[in-house]
Amino acid sequence: MRIFFFCVVFFCSAFAEDLPDSTRLFKLNEIVVTGNRLLTESRKLSSSVQVLDSLELHSVNGSSLADAVKFQHGIFLSSYGSTGALQTASLRGLASDYTLILIDGERFNTFQIGTVDLGIFPLSNVERIEIVNGGNSALYGADAVGGVINVITKHAVTENSLSAKYSLGSFNFQSYGIEAAQIVHKIFLRANLSIERAANNFPFTFSDGLQTQQLKREGADYSSKIFSGEISSSVTENIFSRLSLRLSEADRGQPNAVMNFIQNNRARILDKNAFLTFKTDWSHSQENIFSLQSSYQYKFQNYSDPALRIGGKNVDAVYYNQMISLTPSVQTSFDGGNKLFAGIELVRGIISSNELYPRRRDQFSAYVSSQFEIQNIFNAVFYPAVRYDTYSDVNGDFCPKIGINIGVTSFENIRIRASYGKNYRIPTFNDLYWIEGGNPNLHAERSLSGDVGIIGSVDWIGKFEAEAAYFSIQTKDKIVWKPMGGTLWSPVNISAVSSTGIEANVRSSFFKDGIIIQWNYTLTNSIKTSADVPNDATQGKRIPYLPKETAHLLFTGSFQNVSCNIRYSFSSFLFTQADNNPQKILSAYSTIDGNISFQFSALGVRSTAKLEINNLTNEEYTFILNYPVPLRNYRFSIQTTI
Repeated sequence: MRIFFFCVVFFCSAFAEDLPDSTRLFKLNEIVVTGNRLLTESRKLSSSVQVLDSLELHSVNGSSLADAVKFQHGIFLSSYGSTGALQTASLRGLASDYTLILIDGERFNTFQIGTVDLGIFPLSNVERIEIVNGGNSALYGADAVGGVINVITKHAVTENSLSAKYSLGSFNFQSYGIEAAQIVHKIFLRANLSIERAANNFPFTFSDGLQTQQLKREGADYSSKIFSGEISSSVTENIFSRLSLRLSEADRGQPNAVMNFIQNNRARILDKNAFLTFKTDWSHSQENIFSLQSSYQYKFQNYSDPALRIGGKNVDAVYYNQMISLTPSVQTSFDGGNKLFAGIELVRGIISSNELYPRRRDQFSAYVSSQFEIQNIFNAVFYPAVRYDTYSDVNGDFCPKIGINIGVTSFENIRIRASYGKNYRIPTFNDLYWIEGGNPNLHAERSLSGDVGIIGSVDWIGKFEAEAAYFSIQTKDKIVWKPMGGTLWSPVNISAVSSTGIEANVRSSFFKDGIIIQWNYTLTNSIKTSADVPNDATQGKRIPYLPKETAHLLFTGSFQNVSCNIRYSFSSFLFTQADNNPQKILSAYSTIDGNISFQFSALGVRSTAKLEINNLTNEEYTFILNYPVPLRNYRFSIQTTI
C-alpha cells in the first residue's frame, strides 16, 4: 500500500502544470492571533502555531472538528467509535482536559468538565483553526496546559450567496446543510444550518480468547442539528460590531465496551448547547484599538442508561451549565513593531444537577501580553506575558511567561525560538461537588512548561519549509481519582507527571502549491514520576492511552478543477493500564484515508462533488480498549453555490 501511495504522488506530479494559485493549504508564515493575542506572523512567534485554513478544512475527510485536527503534530485524538462518538484531543502527551478550546477567542470549555467533545462540533461554519502547542495560562488562564485550539468561525461576507450541501455514506450516514450570506446596506448577515445522522451499525471482529465472531455495533446511532447565525456591521468608520449565535443539539447512543458476543446497549446522551457572543472593536487610531467582548453559554446534558442501576434506581443524570463572560481589552502599537495587549476578564459559571451539589464560580482575571522587536544584525522578538486569575471557590494563580524568536536580519529563512512559563488547571465542578464522592478540598494543578525549536524555509525547485521543537511539561499536584472503600472513588492531589518530547513538521510544495507533500512526527514520553502509595507499581511508568510516537504523511495534488488528497497516519502501541502491563496494550496501527473532488460550473451555479474513503487498507484498530472503530467506509457529498 505504501508503494501505491508514492506511485500516486509521482503520477500526479507528472501532470501538475499550470496549476491554480488558490490551492494553498498550510504556510509557516501565516498571520495568526492565538499565539500571543496580537496579529503576528507564525514563524516569528516563540512557540509552534499550526494554522488550518478553509482549503485545508475542505481537504480533510469527515465533517467534524475532530476530523480536522487529528493529523496535526503534537495532537493525539481519542475516539470511542465512529462518526458522532465521543472524541477528545490531547496535546503534548497530556490528557484532553489540559486542552483549552476557544471559539473566536472565547472559552468553550465549561467549569463542570474540562473536556470538549470534538466529534459533534461540525466544520460547516468554521473559517480556520489555530492550534497553539504548549502551555498558555499566561494568555488564556486555567486549563491551557497542553495547548489551545482556537476555532475561528466564518466572518467576512463579500457577496450575496446561497449554498446547499448533501452527503451520504456508509452505515446510513446522511447530512444536509444550507448556508446563506446577505449584505444589506452596511449590515452583513450569515446563517448556516446543518443536520447529520447515522446508524453507525458497522461490522467488527470480536474474540473472547476461545472463539471469534463478526458482529455489528449496536446502540451507536446519532443525530445532530447545528444552527449558526451572525450579524455584523460597521457602526461608524472606526467601530465594528459582531453578534453571533450557535445552537446545537446531539442525541446519541452510548454503547458500552464489547466484553462478550451479546450487546445490550441502551444508554443515551443528549447534548444541547447555546453559545452567544458579541464583540465591538473601536479603532481610535491605527495604533490604538479598544475591544469589548462578551459571551453567554447554556449547556444541557442528560445521560441515561435503563440497563444500569445504581443505588436502586436507573442511571439518569441531568446537568445544567451556564457561563457568562465580559472581556474589555486594549491593544496599542508603538514604533519599531512593538505592541501591547491588556485586558480583564469577568466570568460567572453556574451548575445545577441531580449528580452534583449546586454551585456558582466567579472568576476575575487580568492579563498583559506584549511584543518587543529589536532590529540590528539580529532580528529578535520578545514576548513577555503575565496573567492573574482568582476564583470564588478555588485558588487561582499568577502565571508569567517569556518567549523569544531570533533570526539574522540579512537571512530571514531560519529562525530560532523558545518559551518558558507557568501554567495551571483548576478542579472541575465534577471533581469538587459530585455528591457521591467529590472532594471540595482540592486545589489547582501546577505546571512549568518550556520549549525550544527552529523553523526555516528555502526555495529550491519548489518551496521547502520545516520546523522542529523539543518540549517539556512538568506537572505536580495532579488530580487523580482513587478508591476510597467499596465502589466509592474520590479525587485527590497526589500525582506528578513529566511530559517531554519532540515535534517535527516538513512541508514541500511545487507548481504554485499544486503539489504539496507534508510530513509530521511527534515523539512523546509522558511519565508518572510520583509514588502515590508505598511501592507504587505505576511510578516511572508511561501514562496509559497516550502513544509514544505518531506520524502523518499528507499528499495533495490539484489539476485544473480536480484535486485529490491522501493521508497516511501511524500511531505506536498504547498501554491500557497505569502499571504498563505488557499483556494489556492496544497494538500499533497505520491507516490511509483519501478523497477526490471535482469542481464545475453551469449557468452561474458553482458545484463541488467529493468522494471520500476512510481506512483504505481495512485496518483493525482501537483507541480505547474494547471500543471498536469502523473498517473501510465511504462518503460522497455534493455542494452547490449560487
